[in-house]
Amino acid sequence: MNLLKVVLIGLVLLAYSCTSQSNNESTDDSNLHHEYSHLDVELNKGKRWEANTETTEGIENMISLVNNSKVDADLSEYHQLAKELEIEFTTIFKKCTMKGEAHNQLHNYLIPLKNSIEGLKAEKAEVCQKNYKQIKKHLAAYNRFFN
Repeated sequence: MNLLKVVLIGLVLLAYSCTSQSNNESTDDSNLHHEYSHLDVELNKGKRWEANTETTEGIENMISLVNNSKVDADLSEYHQLAKELEIEFTTIFKKCTMKGEAHNQLHNYLIPLKNSIEGLKAEKAEVCQKNYKQIKKHLAAYNRFFN
């Protein structure tokens, strides 16, 4: 009976030490998750995922389009930007060679971006402006999750 108690106590202590160690290791990930809570993307054991060159180039092209856009309250400018971003977005999907969990995490990153691009087609300037700001924030987070 005493041997059973010792084994149980040992298992409890082992489980506790593993949980404590995991919590300590994930502190940076917790801060990261808070900072990027609008994304459903996870790091690869604390490291960035390896992305294919075409994906990274597509994201860089999108960043350039957004940064060089002349959007203001004019809906046509937001709508034009949406068209240009959609072309890059489609190219990323066509040229994606990523596999496995990296591919899944890329999709987790891209789907909210697609929704914000769709929001640039709205008929209210306030909605377009909100989505434009979200796109800028979203694109800026790419390098935090992918190489």
